[in-house]
Amino acid sequence: MSTIYSTQTVAQRFFAIALVALGLTLVEFVFKGNSAWGADHFDCFDAARCGSRSLSSSAVCLRNRDYTITSTPRNSQVVVLSIHGGAIEPMTSTITQMLTQQYGWSRYDFNAHGTAQCLGQRSNFETLHITAAQFDDPDAIALVNRHLKAISIHGAGDLLRETICVGGRDQAQIQAFIKFIQHHQDKSPYLIQPINAPKSDDKACTALRGIDLLNIVNRNAHRAGLQLELSRSMRQDLVKQTAEAQALRQVVYGAINAAISIQ
Repeated sequence: MSTIYSTQTVAQRFFAIALVALGLTLVEFVFKGNSAWGADHFDCFDAARCGSRSLSSSAVCLRNRDYTITSTPRNSQVVVLSIHGGAIEPMTSTITQMLTQQYGWSRYDFNAHGTAQCLGQRSNFETLHITAAQFDDPDAIALVNRHLKAISIHGAGDLLRETICVGGRDQAQIQAFIKFIQHHQDKSPYLIQPINAPKSDDKACTALRGIDLLNIVNRNAHRAGLQLELSRSMRQDLVKQTAEAQALRQVVYGAINAAISIQ
């Protein structure tokens, strides 16, 4: 009897320890998840949709002080977006400005430069980042709606230098972008690895697919856009004024132009 009791007790203790370990693992996962992807400080931009949890209704983070918005319509079928510009995902604003200057596209830029009153102890990313599917600035939506094609430039800090997560709902554009990169690798200063995010199981791009219909890049006239997630190193390289940077721009910007040029 004592042997049976002892065995049961050991089993029960083992089971209890296993449950505790599982609980700790789940807690770690949740906290890592929040750290990596973040629960946004603001639920949306537009007060008409999420009320007091919107950025536009904030009395602490103010437009033209903590962030500026540039909406530039041009006589173009294409709009390029940097909704996490300024200090949220650095260099994305500069990249979209370069693209619109080079190709004459319309542009929308949300440029964050939060003051201490807005940020407190948080970063611009932690405070002013609104995920693309919740980014509902009416001016941005109206601008994107008017265009047949849309490209959104994002930054993903955890990516390897050469990796580009190519997402969005337009598979034809995704494939055209990747094909251009592959055919022009010899012109790049280093090997570029474009990944078809919606179709790949690569863990680097799993959460960066950009296929939500409410994603701002997919709110264009035909409801499918092109989303590019660039590593911090590649973003830094793209905005440098060197011969190598120019060669990299010819490949990456050329791939963007090739992708949105397909019918």
